[in-house]
Amino acid sequence: MHLPLYIAPLAILAALLYIGMSYQLWYIPAFLLGLLLVHFLYRKLGPKKTFALLLILYALGAIETYHAYLPPSLLTDWYDAYAKLFFTSRNGFFYTPIFIYLGYFLADYGQIAIFQKKRWLSLLLASLFLVGEGVLVYMRQGLDKNFFFALIPFTLFLFNWLLKTQWKHEKNWRHLKDLSILYFFLHPIFIELSFFLLKSQQLTKWENGRWAFLLTIILTHLTSELVIRWRGKG
Repeated sequence: MHLPLYIAPLAILAALLYIGMSYQLWYIPAFLLGLLLVHFLYRKLGPKKTFALLLILYALGAIETYHAYLPPSLLTDWYDAYAKLFFTSRNGFFYTPIFIYLGYFLADYGQIAIFQKKRWLSLLLASLFLVGEGVLVYMRQGLDKNFFFALIPFTLFLFNWLLKTQWKHEKNWRHLKDLSILYFFLHPIFIELSFFLLKSQQLTKWENGRWAFLLTIILTHLTSELVIRWRGKG
């Protein structure tokens, strides 16, 4: 898309503060904005009112995911107009604040009974809820698939379980941490490379996507391992 030169500063500002410099880097400005919002609301309103407000914002953002289930209304008209200007609600205003809030909540209330007893059961139930919602969203896909209400309790109980489980202390997980960072930054390269390599093949859309997924995983992992070994020799 060609933009006039005088728009460039605004585009750079939007990239830094809203969508990120690359599509997979959206979470950096989203995290920073969400953190500021949660920090302000948590101090001013307290945990209960903050949670209610953030849940409302998340529900408004979820219109993109549940758009196919919603009849035409002022809400859908509002979201359509919003999306034309801001592209997505997966940002630091609608999406990330509720998850940042969970960290605040666990820090203050992590010792209550629900977070201490049968942690695996809470995580299992939240996982089943997430799978069920995933099926529901898959059956009638909206404009995008970012907002899952079940992701909120799933994230809460998963994070709580990880914080309190003992096995994570029994092994050095640094290698997995390094891999995860490299996966994140390298995978877009291999997504595009995979589609380029498969362009000449006579594949259905499903087959093309499946092979691209497989190639991306393999190439990303191998390259990440090579980078880690190269760093180790340096």
